[in-house]
Amino acid sequence: MLSRLAFRYLRPAVRFSSDFPQEKQPLIVERLQGDDEGIVVWALNRPKSKNAFSRQLSAELAQAFEEVRFDKNVRCLIVRSTSPGIFCAGADTKPRTLYSRCGSRSICCAR
Repeated sequence: MLSRLAFRYLRPAVRFSSDFPQEKQPLIVERLQGDDEGIVVWALNRPKSKNAFSRQLSAELAQAFEEVRFDKNVRCLIVRSTSPGIFCAGADTKPRTLYSRCGSRSICCAR
Protein backbone atom coordinates (compact mmCIF):
# COMPACT_ATOMS: atom_id res chain seq x y z
CA MET A 1 0.00 0.00 0.00
CA LEU A 2 1.28 3.45 -0.86
CA SER A 3 1.92 5.89 1.94
CA ARG A 4 0.41 9.37 2.01
CA LEU A 5 3.65 10.89 0.70
CA ALA A 6 3.72 8.59 -2.31
CA PHE A 7 -0.02 9.00 -2.89
CA ARG A 8 0.38 12.75 -3.35
CA TYR A 9 2.43 12.08 -6.48
CA LEU A 10 -0.59 10.41 -8.04
CA ARG A 11 -2.71 13.55 -7.73
CA PRO A 12 -2.37 16.13 -10.51
CA ALA A 13 -0.64 19.45 -9.84
CA VAL A 14 1.20 18.36 -6.72
CA ARG A 15 4.25 20.22 -7.96
CA PHE A 16 4.17 22.93 -10.56
CA SER A 17 6.57 23.47 -13.41
CA SER A 18 7.91 26.54 -11.58
CA ASP A 19 9.36 24.16 -8.95
CA PHE A 20 11.72 22.64 -11.53
CA PRO A 21 14.32 24.12 -13.88
CA GLN A 22 12.46 24.99 -17.07
CA GLU A 23 13.36 22.81 -20.04
CA LYS A 24 16.85 22.07 -18.65
CA GLN A 25 16.04 18.55 -17.50
CA PRO A 26 13.41 16.92 -19.70
CA LEU A 27 13.15 14.04 -17.23
CA ILE A 28 13.45 14.38 -13.47
CA VAL A 29 14.04 11.11 -11.63
CA GLU A 30 13.35 11.00 -7.91
CA ARG A 31 13.80 8.01 -5.61
CA LEU A 32 11.68 8.40 -2.50
CA GLN A 33 13.16 7.59 0.91
CA GLY A 34 11.94 6.50 4.33
CA ASP A 35 8.53 4.82 4.38
CA ASP A 36 8.35 5.39 0.62
CA GLU A 37 11.65 3.71 -0.19
CA GLY A 38 11.31 1.65 -3.34
CA ILE A 39 9.10 4.20 -5.08
CA VAL A 40 10.59 5.95 -8.09
CA VAL A 41 8.96 9.05 -9.60
CA TRP A 42 9.67 10.11 -13.18
CA ALA A 43 8.52 13.64 -13.93
CA LEU A 44 8.24 14.78 -17.56
CA ASN A 45 9.56 18.35 -17.62
CA ARG A 46 9.08 19.96 -21.04
CA PRO A 47 6.26 22.41 -20.28
CA LYS A 48 6.79 24.59 -23.36
CA SER A 49 6.21 21.61 -25.65
CA LYS A 50 3.53 20.02 -23.44
CA ASN A 51 5.98 17.20 -22.62
CA ALA A 52 6.18 16.07 -26.24
CA PHE A 53 8.74 13.31 -26.74
CA SER A 54 11.99 14.65 -28.12
CA ARG A 55 15.07 12.58 -28.89
CA GLN A 56 16.63 13.74 -25.61
CA LEU A 57 13.54 12.90 -23.53
CA SER A 58 13.22 9.50 -25.23
CA ALA A 59 16.88 8.72 -24.58
CA GLU A 60 16.59 9.80 -20.94
CA LEU A 61 13.47 7.65 -20.46
CA ALA A 62 15.27 4.66 -21.98
CA GLN A 63 18.25 5.22 -19.67
CA ALA A 64 16.01 5.68 -16.62
CA PHE A 65 14.16 2.48 -17.52
CA GLU A 66 17.41 0.53 -17.72
CA GLU A 67 18.36 1.85 -14.26
CA VAL A 68 15.17 0.52 -12.63
CA ARG A 69 14.48 -2.46 -14.88
CA PHE A 70 16.18 -5.11 -12.76
CA ASP A 71 16.39 -3.18 -9.48
CA LYS A 72 14.68 -5.47 -6.98
CA ASN A 73 14.37 -2.55 -4.53
CA VAL A 74 11.98 -0.69 -6.86
CA ARG A 75 8.41 -1.66 -6.07
CA CYS A 76 6.52 1.17 -7.73
CA LEU A 77 7.18 3.54 -10.64
CA ILE A 78 5.12 6.71 -10.99
CA VAL A 79 5.26 8.66 -14.25
CA ARG A 80 3.88 12.20 -13.97
CA SER A 81 4.13 15.67 -15.42
CA THR A 82 5.54 18.82 -13.87
CA SER A 83 2.90 20.85 -15.75
CA PRO A 84 -0.60 21.07 -14.26
CA GLY A 85 -3.28 19.74 -16.61
CA ILE A 86 -0.81 18.31 -19.14
CA PHE A 87 0.67 14.82 -19.27
CA CYS A 88 2.19 14.30 -22.73
CA ALA A 89 1.37 15.60 -26.20
CA GLY A 90 3.03 12.66 -28.00
CA ALA A 91 5.99 12.98 -30.36
CA ASP A 92 7.59 16.38 -30.82
CA THR A 93 6.85 17.24 -34.45
CA LYS A 94 8.70 20.56 -34.63
CA PRO A 95 12.17 19.13 -35.32
CA ARG A 96 10.73 16.40 -37.54
CA THR A 97 11.70 18.22 -40.72
CA LEU A 98 15.33 17.95 -39.64
CA TYR A 99 15.28 14.15 -39.46
CA SER A 100 15.30 11.56 -42.18
CA ARG A 101 12.45 9.07 -42.22
CA CYS A 102 14.56 6.69 -40.13
CA GLY A 103 15.56 9.49 -37.74
CA SER A 104 11.99 10.58 -37.08
CA ARG A 105 11.07 7.01 -36.16
CA SER A 106 13.85 6.93 -33.62
CA ILE A 107 12.33 9.85 -31.69
CA CYS A 108 10.04 7.39 -29.92
CA CYS A 109 12.36 4.42 -30.19
CA ALA A 110 15.64 5.88 -28.86
CA ARG A 111 18.03 3.28 -27.53
